[in-house]
Amino acid sequence: MNRFGRFALQSWQTLAPAALAQITDPSRHFSELGEEAESQWASLWPQLLTPDSPGENLFSKAGRIEAAKMQAEEMIRAELLTPPEELQEPDEGDDPGPLGDVMQAWRSVLDEDS
Repeated sequence: MNRFGRFALQSWQTLAPAALAQITDPSRHFSELGEEAESQWASLWPQLLTPDSPGENLFSKAGRIEAAKMQAEEMIRAELLTPPEELQEPDEGDDPGPLGDVMQAWRSVLDEDS
């Protein structure tokens, strides 16, 4: 299982364990999902890459390439590897956990921008 498949499996274990339990062969499912995600990522990041700048040095170009790869990975993770919201289970307990903390911080930033 590649890194995309492992991420998806961990996301489902954390966010949608009941839905995960319904998948008959999780190892195969997430291995295949990971392969699909990697294929999409490989075709997406070059599309996100901005053109070379005149006089650009090697470090700047490497940074642009890495930024495009990271942006593509973020998009793939959000769209393909995270369980759909309707399958996600509410967090039990008072502590929202790390994902809840991130979501709350993001909502605060959006509220400040409004």
